[in-house]
Amino acid sequence: VKTGFAEDKILDMVKEHNIDMIITGSKGADGIDTLFGTISGDLAVKATCPVIIVPADYKYKNIDEIIYTTDLTGDERNVSDYARRFARTYK
Repeated sequence: VKTGFAEDKILDMVKEHNIDMIITGSKGADGIDTLFGTISGDLAVKATCPVIIVPADYKYKNIDEIIYTTDLTGDERNVSDYARRFARTYK
């Protein structure tokens, strides 16, 4: 159990344990969340590793497509290499 803001504690654990990917659920932003953001949204922006956000009502199906987006501010080669390795793993 950790005390503090969830996204900060999760990001601390990513660094501490050298975590490769974050997978988190999301029920969608509503009310005050649309003003201040959500934990999932903050993780997607601040994390140094890939973040997969799964909607609460998602029904599992095989991964057929992967979309890679970027703001071109980071090391794009490492990220695109990671995306290719991930894609190969899931064919």
